[in-house]
Amino acid sequence: MIRILIAVFALCLITDISLLSQDFAKDTLWSATVPHNGTISAKLMFHPDGNTLFATSDHYLYEYRTENGLLLKTRMTQSGSAIIDYQISRDTQTIFLLTRQYIEIWDIKAGFTKKIPLKNQGVTSFAVSSDNTIAFIGYYNRGLEKMSLINGEVLASTLDVGYEISLKPDESEIVCFYAPMTHRTSIVNTDDFKIIHTLPPTTHTPQYSADGKYIIGIASNNSVSIYDRTENKHYTLSGHKGKITGICFAQQGKYIFTSSVYEPKENHGYRIWDIEKKQLYKAGPAQLNAQKITHSRHQSLFALSSGDTGKIILCKHEDLP
Repeated sequence: MIRILIAVFALCLITDISLLSQDFAKDTLWSATVPHNGTISAKLMFHPDGNTLFATSDHYLYEYRTENGLLLKTRMTQSGSAIIDYQISRDTQTIFLLTRQYIEIWDIKAGFTKKIPLKNQGVTSFAVSSDNTIAFIGYYNRGLEKMSLINGEVLASTLDVGYEISLKPDESEIVCFYAPMTHRTSIVNTDDFKIIHTLPPTTHTPQYSADGKYIIGIASNNSVSIYDRTENKHYTLSGHKGKITGICFAQQGKYIFTSSVYEPKENHGYRIWDIEKKQLYKAGPAQLNAQKITHSRHQSLFALSSGDTGKIILCKHEDLP
């Protein structure tokens, strides 16, 4: 009798798991979960090749290869300090790590190259020029610096803007979210840091589209902020019930992916937005409290990180139109 009960209980568990997988498969063709050593401290990011995923945890940068729906850990890079932000060079040969005291430069094949000391404390984000010679650094106290990666010289600085920054692809301007000082978002010229335009407040985690036409970010009311740079118009898209924690472009800037925490299951945990139509395209199921989200540049892949379980979920969605 005991064996029968155990068998029935086990069958119920298998059935429940199967049902969950089927529900998840309605919006994703497959998913893979890997345990990550701690929560993601900086961000998730796909390599431009579309097959490699990077994730951080404190002092470590982990590299995962995507293969047949699996995430395979291939390499781990240990920094000398906690990683605040990181970037892959446009030629995909170099990784730049922003830590509390340095910018560390790593050749992807050869390993550590050098580190550039930072002049101030409280770094929050950075961007590197396409020729790998200039870094723009945002600081917690609303500071912005332009620094040479050749000799570490500060070429320009201002206290008017800073904090979370994003460099326009043609490198002519930077969008800066000022929080927590003024809760404003401004666009500045990269030459003299003069303010060109000010966006609506609390548009944090700003990002440029690949063509520089759009700037997206997260608004304070759990909505998506979209600024059309060419038409000088601002839009917001609403739908998330929980706090939006991650945002990224997909399909060469045609779509926006967002993730959120503490969503009711019926309202889903990630969403796909059509940027041209300014509307929701699809909502995905809430399998975790998603902290970060990133989309592969060349494939129908995206990844989510969990803030409470320390896991990364790799998903493949149906091809977007």
